[in-house]
Amino acid sequence: MEWTPIIVSCVTALATILTVVIQSHSSQKKTKQLIEVNDNKTYLLLLLYCYPNKADEIFTVGRKYFEELEGDSFAVPLFDDWLNEHELTAPEWFLEAKKKHPAA
Repeated sequence: MEWTPIIVSCVTALATILTVVIQSHSSQKKTKQLIEVNDNKTYLLLLLYCYPNKADEIFTVGRKYFEELEGDSFAVPLFDDWLNEHELTAPEWFLEAKKKHPAA
C-alpha cells in the first residue's frame, strides 16, 4: 500500500483546517474592534449633545475614540464645534486626529 497519497491528503486537510481557524479568529478580532469603535463614537456623540457640560467625561471618551481607536472623520467637526462653543483649547491628541482626517 502506498502511503504518500494518504500523507499528502492528511497534510492538506490539516493545512486547510488551520487556515480556516486562523481566518475565523482574525475576522472575530476585526469585528470586535469595529464594535468598540462604533460604541465609543456613540458614547462621544451622546455626551456632546446630551451632556455638553461634562467636559471631563467628553475628553476621556474623545481621547479614547480619536487617539486609541483612531476614530473616523465623522466626529472630528462635531468635537471641534463643541470645543469652540465651550471655548476650550483643543488637546494634542485631537489636533493629531484632525491631521489624520484633514477633510473634516
